Amino acid sequence: MDVLVSAKGFKVLSWFIIFAGFFIAIVSQLLIKSVGDKFSKNALRLIGIISVFLMFIGYIILDDITKLIIN
Repeated sequence: MDVLVSAKGFKVLSWFIIFAGFFIAIVSQLLIKSVGDKFSKNALRLIGIISVFLMFIGYIILDDITKLIIN
């Protein structure tokens, strides 16, 4: 039972990581349109790419925890 409660906590954490990455990616893409400096645009693109990797890591954690709960 203790492992199941811990797994559900990690599941909530992984959903939070996925949504945070999605939110950061959307905000960085919106800011790219309003920024005129080339260096700032490249920095925001890099932040968007990092947030996509953050969502991917959250998905991997969610997939592993879901397998743990099912088994």
